[in-house]
Amino acid sequence: MLIAIIDSGIRGGDIPPFMLVDDIVIRHDGTVNQRISEDFISNHGTLCAQIINAYIRGNNSLPEIYSIDIFNEGMQANSLQLSI
Repeated sequence: MLIAIIDSGIRGGDIPPFMLVDDIVIRHDGTVNQRISEDFISNHGTLCAQIINAYIRGNNSLPEIYSIDIFNEGMQANSLQLSI
């Protein structure tokens, strides 16, 4: 099962490593980069991934999660980031 979490990013060490397929950041100007640092403003994306893992694994499925971080330091995003 493929799942995209569009949020504040996922801390890779907080979920099983085989689950996190890709980890990208979409900046406010629309540029897309692989996440390089572990600087997170919020752990909300990680908590979402952990909840999804708990529910799906309970049904004998293995989720493949794509982390898409769209928030800036003020926890704001814009529509351009969602249209990429």
